[in-house]
Amino acid sequence: VFLLTPSTLFAYNVCASQDFSWQATNFPRHPVTALAATAHGFLFAGTKSGIYRTSDDGMTWQPCNSGLHCLAVSAFARDTLGHILVSTDGGIHRSIDNGETWQWLSSDSSYGIVLNDSNGHLFSSGPYFLKSIDDGTTWTPSLPSFPQWAICIDAEGNLFVSNPPGMGHGIYRSTDEG
Repeated sequence: VFLLTPSTLFAYNVCASQDFSWQATNFPRHPVTALAATAHGFLFAGTKSGIYRTSDDGMTWQPCNSGLHCLAVSAFARDTLGHILVSTDGGIHRSIDNGETWQWLSSDSSYGIVLNDSNGHLFSSGPYFLKSIDDGTTWTPSLPSFPQWAICIDAEGNLFVSNPPGMGHGIYRSTDEG
């Protein structure tokens, strides 16, 4: 389990520890904007200056930005095959090799990205609401036509988006995938 504070990334090993304490990882001093873990034992930390990856519970971190068009990371998601996707100010990218390289999928700026586990569709919030029905290979603009900030999906498949800071205080729901 990992805990993120504004200045430190902590690790907690649930199986090995009974004292319920957190230990700071050796993460470089960059503010972390997003975290993601893979089934292959990798943890990714997104920052405004790129992506870092660890496979040893945070003891060592390596930058992994090959192929990214923009280093400002806002969110991670996984597709149905377990590949990691990242949303950045420069678009959406996917890695099929655990972060060694990133493939550019969409040039649209993205603030958030989520997967609907029931059908494999992906959704991205940003200046445009984007939808992918092919594991992120192609993205199509959809409603709403206003900028969105945060995005999430509930267990029933309902999508929720919020207005960006400074653009109102609304949260909107879609029951038909936008």
